[in-house]
Amino acid sequence: MLRAIGQAHRVDARGVLPRLGIAPAPPWDGYAGQVSEALHKALGPNLLSVALRGSTVRATAVIGVSDLDLVVVTQSKVMEIAVPQIIANPDLEIETALATEDELLSDARFAWLRHNLAFCGYTVWGHDYVGDLPDPKLDTSAFAHVKGVDTWLAQWSAMYTEAPDDKERRAICAWVMKRVVRTLFESVMFEEGVYTRDIHPCADVAARYYPNLRAEIFAAAELVISPTKSLAEIEDLIASLTPALIAAKNAYLKMLDAGITPKVVQV
Repeated sequence: MLRAIGQAHRVDARGVLPRLGIAPAPPWDGYAGQVSEALHKALGPNLLSVALRGSTVRATAVIGVSDLDLVVVTQSKVMEIAVPQIIANPDLEIETALATEDELLSDARFAWLRHNLAFCGYTVWGHDYVGDLPDPKLDTSAFAHVKGVDTWLAQWSAMYTEAPDDKERRAICAWVMKRVVRTLFESVMFEEGVYTRDIHPCADVAARYYPNLRAEIFAAAELVISPTKSLAEIEDLIASLTPALIAAKNAYLKMLDAGITPKVVQV
């Protein structure tokens, strides 16, 4: 069941967002420590830092639902790394973003990752690159999903078809529904002057701008938390929201051309 966890954070007069990253609470701190030590053993001196991002360091994580989202910073390029399974929680999904120091700090392809770490990242091992990053702003680097609407809308059904079991099918449902809800939020966050990554406030803000789709938006948000294996259910919901998603992508492109900036708090 979707719970009202998290909030949308408003930009200040400079267009700056708060830094939300805090030390993860148990059991997330233990999980992150275990993985960091294993990565250090595997990578040796090439490993410079391990940071957590996401709900585990925003204090909005939910046991049994939230993933462990890691950013692994290395001196030289690593294309792939085997992440150890958490013995105490073998079903925990661990997502790993790999970046060299140069990529993280200056590569344009990593702009969103820099933004996300500054907004809600916390260093759990090694050098504190999170602290080195400038304060997060509500600018074009804050967009994660709306610009890729065409790609992930085309990807999800093939991923579902190739899934080996119902567990993976549910994981794909959650994957695509996160993108649906966050895309609709991203399409209005500049107008609202707020930013969040948590699903409930994303759905709440988006539903106010798409009132005729409120039920569908919250249904998608529910499927992030309690995903289904039913292909028909996923297809029907995505079909009902696709026109809004495509419109959101087109509006995003127009916004870039027009140089629109977000609303700010007057202080």
